[in-house]
Amino acid sequence: MQTNLEVANSALYDINVDPLTSFDDPSKVARVIKAKFQGVLDEVMSTNNWNCNRAITLMNYAQADNLFGWQYAYTIPNDCLYVRAVAPLDSLTALTPETVKRFTDYSMNQTTSQLYMKKGKLIYANEPYMLLVYSKTVKDCSELPSYVAKAVSKCLAAEIAYALTQDRQIRADQIGLYDAALRSARAANAREENVYVPISSLITSREG
Repeated sequence: MQTNLEVANSALYDINVDPLTSFDDPSKVARVIKAKFQGVLDEVMSTNNWNCNRAITLMNYAQADNLFGWQYAYTIPNDCLYVRAVAPLDSLTALTPETVKRFTDYSMNQTTSQLYMKKGKLIYANEPYMLLVYSKTVKDCSELPSYVAKAVSKCLAAEIAYALTQDRQIRADQIGLYDAALRSARAANAREENVYVPISSLITSREG
């Protein structure tokens, strides 16, 4: 697995810029990398329903001044990059590993698209128990499979190319390489088993 620094240096290699020894280097290269890195990482992790940053949780009730006609409000987790799907549960006892495995992207999106409304950091629904499937923010590239880390590196190269080289052709070339890496990563992701696996305890304390 590649570290953030290794991903950054791979991007620098692609645009023929000397590598960094640390993100805290006082050079312009380090400043540009630090300014762009997390935004690039969020961008790549938002372009696909990657298996590596998929999370599932039972949402907590939230206090809300206005429910907009819905019966319940729920808090979206702080590490949520974007919501993939929301599904109701009949009861807490229904939440088992076997239940979780049935929640695929297809079935959830097809059956629950009209069961909730997202507004800001809240989700509104009419069900007392709601399961959230979301893409979580990634901070450490070592958590990513190599094919996603490569896409991050190529996206970073495209993002920083002009700022560091002042060469529009290099930037255009890197955009093309990023597109190719992203297609390859999506194909590899699709070949993995599409099963939801809880990453933490799903039975959480509730408020309200």
